[in-house]
Amino acid sequence: MRKPTSSAKLAIMGIMFFAAGLIVPGNAMANTDHWCDVITKELINQQQIYPDSNFEPYLAKLKAVRTALDWKDNQTVQKEMGQFFSMLLNQAHGINDAAAARGLSTALMVTPIQEYKIPILKYALALPQPFYTAAQ
Repeated sequence: MRKPTSSAKLAIMGIMFFAAGLIVPGNAMANTDHWCDVITKELINQQQIYPDSNFEPYLAKLKAVRTALDWKDNQTVQKEMGQFFSMLLNQAHGINDAAAARGLSTALMVTPIQEYKIPILKYALALPQPFYTAAQ
């Protein structure tokens, strides 16, 4: 029997949360914070829980997104958020599995993916193959 790797589990969770985000759009949430700020706050919270993980590249990416949003530069928002999702899905920069999953679920729930045409499935499908390893 084969067990799913952490990357596979993260990808599956991400796709599930993406589908849930299509059913309950981020605008329906009671939170009054901007969606980018919600993600940033979640990562800062995760940084406190997992101080050994490197969150700086993620926070820098979100800062670039926030600047692009302020300038109404949708193309940059699309590019930067695509890279942000890719980083989370690949657990880039040594981020903790649980922190990556929590950040991904929050981002998928609040990001207006369709509005900015963020190709999230492109990044999820680009995960290293195979998704499964042999049971030990």
